[in-house]
Amino acid sequence: MDAASTGGETATSSSSMSAKKNRSRTETVSTVASSETQQLKNAAAAEDEAEALPRWFPICCGKPILHGKPEALGFLLGMLGQVVGVLGVMTFVVPSLVYFAKKEAGCQVELEEGQDELPPCNETVYGIKPSSMITTLVSIVSICVALMTPVIGAIIDTSRHRRLIGRCIAFFYCCVILPQVFISENTWFPLVICLMLQGCTIMALSLCLHAYLPDLTDSEEELNDFTKTFTAVPGGFIIVFIIAVIGASVAFDVAGEEGPTARIAALFGVIVVAISLFISWGFLLKERPSLNALEEGQWRLTAGFKKIYLTAGRLYRTDMPLLWFFIAVALGDVKPLTGIGLTFLSSQQQFTSTDVGLAAIIMLVSAIPGAVLSAFMCRKFNPIRSSMLSLVIFSMTTIAASIFLTGPNQKPQTYVIVGCWGVVGGWKVTSTLMLVAGIIPEGGDAEYMGFYLFADSGLSWLPPLIFTAMNEAGMSERLGVSVSTVIWYVLGIGAYFMMGSYDDLIQRANRLEAPEKEHMAAISEHGDSPSKLSNSKLAIAISEEEALEEP
Repeated sequence: MDAASTGGETATSSSSMSAKKNRSRTETVSTVASSETQQLKNAAAAEDEAEALPRWFPICCGKPILHGKPEALGFLLGMLGQVVGVLGVMTFVVPSLVYFAKKEAGCQVELEEGQDELPPCNETVYGIKPSSMITTLVSIVSICVALMTPVIGAIIDTSRHRRLIGRCIAFFYCCVILPQVFISENTWFPLVICLMLQGCTIMALSLCLHAYLPDLTDSEEELNDFTKTFTAVPGGFIIVFIIAVIGASVAFDVAGEEGPTARIAALFGVIVVAISLFISWGFLLKERPSLNALEEGQWRLTAGFKKIYLTAGRLYRTDMPLLWFFIAVALGDVKPLTGIGLTFLSSQQQFTSTDVGLAAIIMLVSAIPGAVLSAFMCRKFNPIRSSMLSLVIFSMTTIAASIFLTGPNQKPQTYVIVGCWGVVGGWKVTSTLMLVAGIIPEGGDAEYMGFYLFADSGLSWLPPLIFTAMNEAGMSERLGVSVSTVIWYVLGIGAYFMMGSYDDLIQRANRLEAPEKEHMAAISEHGDSPSKLSNSKLAIAISEEEALEEP
């Protein structure tokens, strides 16, 4: 009887396991069918939307670009206008401002017969050395941006007039770029004020534009395509823009002359910026409701700062590893090196506007293999270690620049250093973005991304300010490049170290689906690192399929 009951239980258990397997397979088939149905619906919706597109909407390979989304095209053109105004125009205008400042200070700006390099310029103009002009400008703009970001962010977040605000800022942005077409020995100082306004305006315009990003699509596949396009197209266009400016300066026989080259760049920039922003904000981007309501009794000018204060306090009490990440972002910011490096090239290495343009092309192109290297390092180790290693290499490259770049007539060596900066810069930025995507807690995207943007610009003013102080004190610019940046990179490495385990962070963030968590836990029990497969949905799908096929 016991044998019979045991046999019956065995049969029942076997039947139950078979039923569970069948149910699992049925659910899998149902899920696949549902997914295919959704894809068909999305395709049909895309076709309907494509039919409603205006005739002028760009088409590539028989299909509308950017999945036929007019607002996605508006976002791309908005990005294009911003990038051209910052990288394209300033690459040529800023060295010209330094040139005219030196000329007004009474310093020698042209080589005389028998000279290989210009003598140092120790005179002052408007109270500072001409070589401190760029870094002083960057410091002031960075402080203004750090203070304005929470205010502008709160206004955009709680206003239902997002498009109107964007249009007004875009118009003002074009207005502050236009006077740069008339840069000369007599107008250079008023244009310094215009550059300061341009730096603040670009931040406000960027916040307005990025408020549209979450509404562009609900499809993860489309969002990935958009992200690649929004990165590749502006980067490629900037390279074409700089080549066009250099080509025009050669064609008009003004290559190497600061004023004419800067005027050509400003003219091209005004045309591109005005057209792209006019189409973007005038026709493609639509009105949107407010993202959040302003609390009763709250003031828009203080709402952003209050939110940052509350977020920092909550992180300090409940999530110190994530707070250390934001500290690392602030300390390891590589953007300040742009202004410092531009000063170093213009003053120490005595680069002309054309030389600086070539250096910008090298840096932009070399950032591409840097991004590829970052992806490899993140897979090999993890984004935290990749970010730390990138800061180590960045520090070594900057120190090498201080040691080996001693003056003019070193263009090949300078271009090599600039290329290294580009590679490591692309590596660092990509690793940081991958880290943000993995460790921001689920459900806190809006709050923590706002805090991330504040951290990313909160200390950008400090390295240029230190460089300016050292330069005004008569210290070597070579020493200033290293001291003003490397010390913060070392502190940033320490902050990354304090974050702890990457695997713990991604599990705390709850970014993984339940099957992924179980699979990672199983891997951990066998002694492997979960971070190696934390983002590998293919490996998880294969393991689930093999489990279903087991007898």
